[in-house]
Amino acid sequence: MHGSHAFRFRPLSARLSAGVLTLMLAACQPPAADVAPPVPEVGVAVIQPRAVQLKDEFNGRLEAVDAVELRPRVSGYLERVAFREGDFVTRGDVLFVIDPRPYRIALDRAIAQQQQARAAAQLARVQLQRVRTLMKARATSQEELDNVQAAQLQAQASLRAADAAVDDARLNLGYTEVRAPISGRIGRALLTVGNLARADQSLLSTVVSQDPVYVYFDCDEQSFLRYTAQRAQGEGRAIAQAPVGIALANDQGFPHTGTVDFLDNRLDPATGTIRARARGWPIPARPSCPACTRACS
Repeated sequence: MHGSHAFRFRPLSARLSAGVLTLMLAACQPPAADVAPPVPEVGVAVIQPRAVQLKDEFNGRLEAVDAVELRPRVSGYLERVAFREGDFVTRGDVLFVIDPRPYRIALDRAIAQQQQARAAAQLARVQLQRVRTLMKARATSQEELDNVQAAQLQAQASLRAADAAVDDARLNLGYTEVRAPISGRIGRALLTVGNLARADQSLLSTVVSQDPVYVYFDCDEQSFLRYTAQRAQGEGRAIAQAPVGIALANDQGFPHTGTVDFLDNRLDPATGTIRARARGWPIPARPSCPACTRACS
């Protein structure tokens, strides 16, 4: 019995020893090497020196080059409004018509008085010639000659006054048609047909030019001094001739061009800026409605 138990025990111990040895050998083996990730591709740019134009952006506003308030030169009742509000008008177009009948009558009266004065001047000239002939024959006195000469001078003066009255009446008749003094876009009619327009007082409408336009912007002192130095060292021209790019609020980039044509004569002490103006073209905007812009020097 004892021999049997010893025989069974030994193989079990041998197997356990072999298992432990196998585990120890496996633990002593070196770990497997990690796989390296692929090398990433990197783009390379060659650095090259080149001239770069520095730009500064300034907020500005559009203004028309010409803006006119239409007022009548003669008084009268409006008879016709000859334009459509907001349209583009050309210089010389008839915009308003004031009742011309009183002024036509005044012109006819002045022409009649001119004719009377011309006849009186002709008669005075004939009488002067007659008296001079009599004076040569010693058939009249020197006093009579002096009186006739004075009457002839008065008649000539009256004729000149009558001529001026005709010109004035004709001018006033022409003023009953209010014409566009410039080409541009007209605003709304501030007086309608039937209303009394008073000379040099009643505002009828406004007209503003469209192209080119002015762009006003404020440049800070540092930028102003830098641009002045650059222009003097480079092109030798004043900053007042510098080119600018102009963009409206809804533009991409600066599609419109212009040139600085005015600089104020002093800095604003409150803001430290100087007012500048660029003349730009072509800009498809309505300067009658000031628009926010960007001016790039």
